[in-house]
Amino acid sequence: MPSVAPMTESPEKQNTPSFLHPLSEVEGEPVLYLSKPKGIEKGSRRAVIDAINELNQRHFDSTGDPEIQSRIASYEMSASMQDIAPEVTDISKEPKHIQEMYGAEPGKRSFANNCRLVRRLVERGVRFIELFHESWDQHVGLESQLKRNCKDVDQACAALIKDLKQRGMLEDTIVIFGGEFGLTPWSKAEMTAAITTQMPSPCGSPVTQSKTA
Repeated sequence: MPSVAPMTESPEKQNTPSFLHPLSEVEGEPVLYLSKPKGIEKGSRRAVIDAINELNQRHFDSTGDPEIQSRIASYEMSASMQDIAPEVTDISKEPKHIQEMYGAEPGKRSFANNCRLVRRLVERGVRFIELFHESWDQHVGLESQLKRNCKDVDQACAALIKDLKQRGMLEDTIVIFGGEFGLTPWSKAEMTAAITTQMPSPCGSPVTQSKTA
């Protein structure tokens, strides 16, 4: 697996070869554009990659351009990911007690299922993983919206840390929970039961770290 795996709730395209494309939430392709084309056997795909790598190697031998070696490594990583990623991203076979600990529902798009996937990536040596939970920039309806967001992340984040610890992986893993920026107690409008809002503060950013290295 690659060293960096950004995970989003709304996958977007990324073109940097050294990055794993953003992972989706359970449904559809877990890694965008990684599935093998229909009708292409593993052996014929390997033969194509070997032929391309041989041509690239000849080009490198004649020019010495280091970017060609990066291109060869990129092809090899992509081929390896096509073999490994399906197993890594298949969280359906995890025990029921693990699903319950995260508060996850099998097959449902959720932050909790993404947290389970984070643990599986860490187990397989992915060194840096970004996990996003969107829609925290509330300006109205703070009480209802923040309650919903906190419910989404609270149990799942606690379960991820607990799961890493019980598997002995928290010893060399740093988990950081951060936000965009802080909010002040000041309001742009009259505070009522129906409308609650706060002014943002660029001077503070909430950050929680589960472990120091």
